[in-house]
Amino acid sequence: MRIATQTDQNEKIAARSRSLQTVRDKLEAERREIGDELESNFQPREELAEGWQERDSPAERETREIEYLHRESRLNRFRQISAALERLESGSHGLCSECERRIEKKRLKNDPAVALCLRCQQAAESVLAI
Repeated sequence: MRIATQTDQNEKIAARSRSLQTVRDKLEAERREIGDELESNFQPREELAEGWQERDSPAERETREIEYLHRESRLNRFRQISAALERLESGSHGLCSECERRIEKKRLKNDPAVALCLRCQQAAESVLAI
């Protein structure tokens, strides 16, 4: 019976290792994609602002602002993924950065870069809403 238990443990460890490698591969692929996108479209905000002119139409200004906000969003996602990869390396991936409880499996499956459990995420969002 002890041999079967040891075999089960080894299988669980191997399955967990494969699962973590899959998560790592997914995160690294997304980070590479975003990094390539940011690098190919990089233009500092100052240069973007310099391109704005008094004679720009409201539509042109709005388009530039949307482009800037999109880049900021992609940069934030890049940072989230990098932090998730660091948590994978440290062994803390899947633990909430606030309360250190396990993050819900569905939540991690949906987005392996999340850092907060649902409860802490809701608390953070309610603070931002104030």
